[in-house]
Amino acid sequence: MEYIEGIGGWRFLENDSNRSVDQYTGKRLLSDEELSDWNNFLSLESIKETIFLIAPAKEEIVPFLYPHQRADLTPIDQLLQLPSASSVIYPIDELKESWNTSYSPLDTHWTDQGACLAAGIIANRLGTPTDALNNLSYVPRNYEGDLGNKSTPKRTGSSFFLKDNPRASNLVFDNGIPNHGRVWIFENKNAPINRKVAIFGDSFSINMASVLSLIYRRVFYAHTAAQPDMNVISLEKPDHIILQTNQRFITTPPSANTDIINIAKNKLSLFNREECLALKARIIERDNSTATLHLGKAIRNLHDLRQS
Repeated sequence: MEYIEGIGGWRFLENDSNRSVDQYTGKRLLSDEELSDWNNFLSLESIKETIFLIAPAKEEIVPFLYPHQRADLTPIDQLLQLPSASSVIYPIDELKESWNTSYSPLDTHWTDQGACLAAGIIANRLGTPTDALNNLSYVPRNYEGDLGNKSTPKRTGSSFFLKDNPRASNLVFDNGIPNHGRVWIFENKNAPINRKVAIFGDSFSINMASVLSLIYRRVFYAHTAAQPDMNVISLEKPDHIILQTNQRFITTPPSANTDIINIAKNKLSLFNREECLALKARIIERDNSTATLHLGKAIRNLHDLRQS
């Protein structure tokens, strides 16, 4: 992953496998086959019952800081024009209103504040109150971000983070897998809404899942880029299912079902012994639900196999 220097020290993604610059400039559009795949996916009854959210690309939020001109037609425009995409949440207007706090100069992702905004939009769609998000406080912190660490020397900057991140108190399960294959589960006995939410998202859901645990009693998050795991859903039995991906990923239409255990198995097969030991140290198991017992046992067995 490389970067482009924008205006005012803001960096943007370049030369990534999703061709984000070409998407923005209209050189990479969705093919008829890709649009058909998206339409088929969004038309499935199992998908229509979910909340589907696409996190906007940073350059869409601050086009005045980006060194490229936006095309009249881009992949996100093509996708949102599909009749089956009428209920897709693409919160670009809301995030633009608070662009300087929703995104940051040295990272491709939204900030904690941007995640809170997205979480509030989801809760409103689900018809649940968002009072738990009204009085959150943020503190400045130096950070590199996934774009600041791409230069030599690395560049650091300041951004605002949640002062009291609910991850510290509410995270009861972490399978230790980084990125794809990650599973986190949050429990909040004091949550105002006694419901269970399952999120199948990407790295934008890391802070959004934490925020949603302030509203809902139980939040399950798996890093699958909007691909649901029907086996886990049958075990978790969530009241609500949220599918989340980000704008640059939409050139690859998601599958209607995935297997989080198989993703973890494939990821673990690439780990060396030291990486497996580091994974074992990251595992958190403070929950005894059927789903977490299933996921935890699978990860432990995979770890043991890797160590043999």
